[in-house]
Amino acid sequence: METILKVKNLDKNFKEFKLNDISFELPKGCTVGLVGANGAGKTTLIDLIVGLQKRNGGSIEYFNKYDSSEENEVKDKIGYVSDSNYFYPHWKIKNVVTAMEAGFDNFNRDKFYELVNKFEINLKKEIAQMSKGTQMRLMLAAQLARSTELLVLDEPASPLDPLMRDELCDLFREYVMDGNKTIFFSTHNIADMEYATDYVIVMKNGRIIEKGFVDDLKEKYSVVSGNSKNVDEIKQYFKEIRLTSLGFDGIVLSSDANKIAEKFDAAVEMPSLQQIIVMLLKSKEFDV
Repeated sequence: METILKVKNLDKNFKEFKLNDISFELPKGCTVGLVGANGAGKTTLIDLIVGLQKRNGGSIEYFNKYDSSEENEVKDKIGYVSDSNYFYPHWKIKNVVTAMEAGFDNFNRDKFYELVNKFEINLKKEIAQMSKGTQMRLMLAAQLARSTELLVLDEPASPLDPLMRDELCDLFREYVMDGNKTIFFSTHNIADMEYATDYVIVMKNGRIIEKGFVDDLKEKYSVVSGNSKNVDEIKQYFKEIRLTSLGFDGIVLSSDANKIAEKFDAAVEMPSLQQIIVMLLKSKEFDV
């Protein structure tokens, strides 16, 4: 697997929270989702990658060459979008253009205005007068108008309406299409972004509890459902089980699925990414 960023044994300590021994690699040419509940450590991890916080331990390697986000080439190749507006509130679109052109040689003014028009952003409004969704669209337009190799986006879909989230998925696909670029985005709800996600990293309580290509995870886990008469005997096999008026359903390792189905006359289905993530986050197995 060709990678664009490598994180190894990363630690960050706070008074009441810590990122603990975080290791992963971002595949080149993929859209990678960082998923977890609020407070899992997603924003802290992103801040460490883009250099907004200092790590207590571990290493980050950028583009198979650099070990610091302060290198000029790293700054040129990474586009970052925060979960909240980072432009001055009194600015208008023209001020954003001036700042981006001064800060980045790879900023394309024409592409930016094309995206501003596509996102239906009012050229005359101050940023403070824009909704949170529009502010997010503006930051996305500013970074997508640059010639970058890695986009790091903190909760980009959260303030967007369903139609814009669908359009964002299309933009993700377009960005990584040539196979040389990667998107790393965080979310606490993968459902709206599932079809645009190639690889996923799941965080809970400051740790990574699962990671892998989406297709591989869907092969690793299975949904099993059946009637409730055998629940007490069957629950030992489940990562997470849900009881209903009609019986039960839940997630198991696919290696156990057929055995369970034959023994308890249960049905086996492929899970959605959302089902896998909810199961992992609810499972007591990963509680600290």
